[in-house]
Amino acid sequence: MAATRVDINKSLIEWAIIRDGHEIEEYLDANPNVKQWLKEDKRPTVKQLEDFSRKVHVPFGYLFLEKPPKEELDFPFFRTGQKATNQVFECLRYGSTSSEETRLVK
Repeated sequence: MAATRVDINKSLIEWAIIRDGHEIEEYLDANPNVKQWLKEDKRPTVKQLEDFSRKVHVPFGYLFLEKPPKEELDFPFFRTGQKATNQVFECLRYGSTSSEETRLVK
């Protein structure tokens, strides 16, 4: 039985990579199949896309949306020290609290 290949939205693949805290170029260098998907040299199989979604911690169905979803917290994030906000700070490196390695996710 032939594997089913699917069309992808390149912007969602890039969004998923960035959302997981990776630099796109570094991720693509380490994952040549994904690089081929973005160059449109190759289309992923359903299984490859499922594996990718697990690897970048994104629900599989998100990869078929027209644009990345807007992610918000349902409750205020009070750890800013100044005022309440609904924005989340993510560390680019796990466990790091350095302000240089922290970015604001809107």
